[in-house]
Amino acid sequence: MEQCIVSIIFLSLIPIVSTTHFLGGTLRWRILNSNNSNPVVVSIIQTYLWNESRYPCTSAQVASGTYTIPLTVANGANDKLDCVSASSTCPSNWNTIKPSIIPICTDSSTVIGTTVSQRSDNVTLKANVSFVIAFQDQAWADLNGPGSGAVNTGATWSISTWINLIPRSDTGLYNNPPVSTMMSPITIVRGVKQTIQIPIADPEDDVVRCRWANSTNECADVCPPASLPAFTQLLSNCTLLITGTHNNDWYAVTIEVNAEDFINSSSTTAMSSVPVQFLIHVVNPPVCTEQPEIIGIPTDQSCISVQVGIKFTTQIIAINHCSNESVTISDIATLSFPGVAKSNLVKYNSTVYYKNLTYTAIVPDLGVQVICAMAYDRLILLMFYFIEYIRLFLLL
Repeated sequence: MEQCIVSIIFLSLIPIVSTTHFLGGTLRWRILNSNNSNPVVVSIIQTYLWNESRYPCTSAQVASGTYTIPLTVANGANDKLDCVSASSTCPSNWNTIKPSIIPICTDSSTVIGTTVSQRSDNVTLKANVSFVIAFQDQAWADLNGPGSGAVNTGATWSISTWINLIPRSDTGLYNNPPVSTMMSPITIVRGVKQTIQIPIADPEDDVVRCRWANSTNECADVCPPASLPAFTQLLSNCTLLITGTHNNDWYAVTIEVNAEDFINSSSTTAMSSVPVQFLIHVVNPPVCTEQPEIIGIPTDQSCISVQVGIKFTTQIIAINHCSNESVTISDIATLSFPGVAKSNLVKYNSTVYYKNLTYTAIVPDLGVQVICAMAYDRLILLMFYFIEYIRLFLLL
């Protein structure tokens, strides 16, 4: 069996604080038992990002892998993943098996003001069901959506995914959907067109395309184009083109990302879809234009094997290329999953900083997992990024 850790490395350089509690997230699922069994055991994975000042997590709480975000009732403590399809389409027992949304804290950064959380739940479903589930609540961070009808204060969100257990026409097996995630917020420079590649991995190497979220169940109050600057584009290859117009503007990107996988390149019928939602923050041009760099082992596009019960260790290394001696790396923020331990930021010398990551593979984690990292500088107001994919092959 194969486990993939898709490591998505972003380089960003400014402390960021948002005012209300929700910063985005993803919702995905995967099949745990045989790809032609009935009933079907499905793992539902929820990843949400929160305002760190509202929901802080200590290093010890993150390392425990069990500390849950103490959401208030007003902020979703009683919420569960609702079926938002027609009642005739929803599984008859969904209301008794639907998962809670209260997640485990996996990462936290006071520098960027973000706490990352995740939870996984297994549900048993009948074959041939096809329905949409969603986490819906309020409120996004304060926004500056410029379009007519944009809701910028107290905006509601809806993060939904389509669970499709109708066997594929090409293999007769169930389809596993793509995996995608984004750190939030992402910083862009005012007046400069930015190209942001939304990272997508498909466990079955299917054709993957992206589109804008386009309904209340997919984006609630923050649907494009009203939520984004004029001329923002999303290409089918999951590339986002965006230009920020005013310093300190905040935009909610609800692409969702609906990353839809297809049997082949000529197909127009998606087999599944997963969302990604995140914030973009606009800043003034930087003083220093020398971009930092994140390096480490495994390297970009590399593949390694890991055995269950054997500790995997790596380093995320940030290189500061600015000659200004007052410019230092203030944090390497991460987005990971329960069980990944991170050390404190270590300064090796004036230009090199690093964090150690350790993870011991367990059987329930089989499948695609995602790690993101972002290096932040205290003075430079610019984000650079690249994407690194690392595949871990899990051996029993």
